[in-house]
Amino acid sequence: MGDEEKKGLKQGAVFSVDFLETATRLVASGMTEVDIGYFLGITPAKIRTWKKRHPLFKQAFTDGKRLAK
Repeated sequence: MGDEEKKGLKQGAVFSVDFLETATRLVASGMTEVDIGYFLGITPAKIRTWKKRHPLFKQAFTDGKRLAK
């Protein structure tokens, strides 16, 4: 990712429960972690960190995958 692409990313982004439904819907629509990170303004690494630290966020991805089937 180039410097210009990183400008829109939030360096100190803070997790919010408001992201749960959004993440579920985005995963269900077929978006990848990279796509979802771009949508939320965070890096894919931040998504992975949040999935480890916030079980409900990880569950949102699982639920989204289940809905996509």
